[in-house]
Amino acid sequence: MVTTTDGFAGQAFGGAPLIRSHLGRCQPAEALSDEPELGRWRAVPYAAEGFQGVALMASAETAAPDVTLPLDASGPHAIWIGLQRTSPAEGARSRLRLRLSDDAAFAVLAWDAGGHPERTRLEEHFWKVAELTGQDLVIGQVTRRLAPGDGLGRHDCDPVRLFYVRLVPLSPAEAAAHTADLARTDTKRLHGHNDAHGVFHMYPRTRPDELMTEIEPYRDTDFSRIYWEAAAGEMTLYPSQVGQWPVADHVHDFPRRGDRFYAESVRALRDGGIDPLQVVLEHTHAIGLEFHAAYRLLSGTYPAPLDTRRSDTLYERRPDLRCEARDGSVVPRLSLASPEVRELFLGILEELATYPVDGVALLFNRRPPVVAYESAMREAFQKRHGLDPRDLDPADPRWLEAKAGVVTEFMRAVRRTVDSAAARRGGSRPDVTAIVMGRPDENRLYGFDIAAWIQEGLIDSLVPYSPAPLGVPGEDDIWHDVRDIQHYATLTRGTSCLLSVNVMPRVMPPEDLRRMAERLYDAGADALFFWDCAAGGGRAAFDRQWDALRRLGHRDEIQAWQTAGEPRLPTPGVALRSVDGWDMRFTPPG
Repeated sequence: MVTTTDGFAGQAFGGAPLIRSHLGRCQPAEALSDEPELGRWRAVPYAAEGFQGVALMASAETAAPDVTLPLDASGPHAIWIGLQRTSPAEGARSRLRLRLSDDAAFAVLAWDAGGHPERTRLEEHFWKVAELTGQDLVIGQVTRRLAPGDGLGRHDCDPVRLFYVRLVPLSPAEAAAHTADLARTDTKRLHGHNDAHGVFHMYPRTRPDELMTEIEPYRDTDFSRIYWEAAAGEMTLYPSQVGQWPVADHVHDFPRRGDRFYAESVRALRDGGIDPLQVVLEHTHAIGLEFHAAYRLLSGTYPAPLDTRRSDTLYERRPDLRCEARDGSVVPRLSLASPEVRELFLGILEELATYPVDGVALLFNRRPPVVAYESAMREAFQKRHGLDPRDLDPADPRWLEAKAGVVTEFMRAVRRTVDSAAARRGGSRPDVTAIVMGRPDENRLYGFDIAAWIQEGLIDSLVPYSPAPLGVPGEDDIWHDVRDIQHYATLTRGTSCLLSVNVMPRVMPPEDLRRMAERLYDAGADALFFWDCAAGGGRAAFDRQWDALRRLGHRDEIQAWQTAGEPRLPTPGVALRSVDGWDMRFTPPG
């Protein structure tokens, strides 16, 4: 009898596993070949510890079609995927598309390349628990088209080495326990963020089901909310009367291939009459999670050569509305001190609140400032204090109060705007989330008066991002000083405002994830927030890290693990004996 677990859940499923190792049974048969061929999976015989089979392999230009594997199983099962890591030379990451025949969308399993392609161990990645009666498994390669036609050089694909599927049946008692665990509400304390950019940057998404793939990983996890970036500056990923699609129609030479994928995807969605915001919102609700539309308050452009989003925007038309540094130089940000800028931002937020969203989020963390030393700020300060703020210390309390006053007045307008828009559509009062900087002194410097926002009921959720050097937000900063979190916990304690603390770095061993989660809970976090939690290219990858991450709302499991001495959380797998007659005890020549 083999005992396995739902990720690192502590839920033991002890039924005798069914190993589906002969993947050469996939249909249609003409989609498989014994030799390497473009447009066909290569079927390769192998022997592993305890069983033999036929693996499916596809390479960087194969563009293998979707195939279906009969599972011949009934009842609830835990599903594990057995694969071999590819080499770094084949790509930094491999991805595999999977769905059951009744699933609305594919899930994308991803794993980092490592070691050499001839390594002698197959890894098992947990996918999900599902009812398999009448279900088959559909397998697909992640493929990006580079040029018309089907010859060499037409596609860029993620390499795949899929060896077997392990199905572990659940007894009636195990199935009941699993269902009861999914029904718990005390564990639903994880919030996932998706920037809605990397999802198109990895490979084109032009159909609703391809967008739904980004939501699938959160099904039956400890996540309760999805924060989806629906707009940035004047660019909107939905049909807007205020903003515009980021289609880059004027660009003919993109700095990165992913930028072209992004533009082409958005063009196809626009031209096809598909509203990506509506698609992901509906699918998020369909799997039982809240949907929060997020908005980056930024200029919407970047420095060359990444300025492919530049077009006829307010930022380009009105340089006078930009922030200004203390020395008089231009800061590439739109200033909230300008009525025209506030009107733009509020117009976008009003449109977002007309959708049946559970909330809207303002991403102040990407990137401040939103007010600085521009003329509108200087003149107002001069009128009140008789001083030029440029002659003062940047941390002078009077100057900090002036900036905070502008931002807080904007937040009051945000609250009124989204409440009114939701009321007009007959919806409930939406949650307003503010994602701010990590350190309290950073937030004070940028005019983010979080205490006032909470006291006035302007925000319902607070997300401190991560600590970083002033003005230079880091990519992988962590909470070195829990007193910063305790500061925010003190502000939210006794109020209706939820404290959701961002977890960094993006990549962590599962053991460190558990330690970090417990540390943040101890410091006062109500929930944990995960920036860049995209499917396939972010944290939601069905890999070893995701196994631990998606259960971090189960604080009781974390504490039990710590009590047990924090044993290592390994990736299960089996030894690979031979591949296509090659004895894996021997390394290839070279």
